[in-house]
Amino acid sequence: MVFQDAIKTCFGKFATFSGRAPRSEYWWWVLFIILGNFVSGFLDGIVLGLGVGDGSIIGALFGLATLLPTIAVTARRLHDVNRSGWWQVAPYGMLIVTAIMAAINAAILQTAAAIAAVVLLVALLVWLVRAGTTGTNGFGPDPLGGSGEKGGGGTYHRSSIPPSGRD
Repeated sequence: MVFQDAIKTCFGKFATFSGRAPRSEYWWWVLFIILGNFVSGFLDGIVLGLGVGDGSIIGALFGLATLLPTIAVTARRLHDVNRSGWWQVAPYGMLIVTAIMAAINAAILQTAAAIAAVVLLVALLVWLVRAGTTGTNGFGPDPLGGSGEKGGGGTYHRSSIPPSGRD
């Protein structure tokens, strides 16, 4: 999947939380979000004359327009590695627990909850980077068309990346 296809797919599946998303779809969308935030910040500064810390009108509108597709594509990406889409909210839940522990002055529990939040973020990142399960899993068919058979169930193409010369 190329950049434009990923953006079209994510906006086309604006609120579709079922199914699976390949790595390319997810990471092209992440690049789009990063570039969109950069451009919206630039436009806020140039067009509206807003500086750092002044608020961001265009950036807020961009964030609002891309919030639901981002949550949806993340859920579909987690489905591709055979995980529930709800895992994306687990780090935020632990941050809430951390804040509660800080409010009641429970320093040890606050530290434990903060460490758990970091561990959950790392696990989430690992799952988002991992290759999806080949073939059908509990969330649907393989978005890349793999059959799940060992030894040649899918269609493979020669890489355009030149060999490194070391074998």
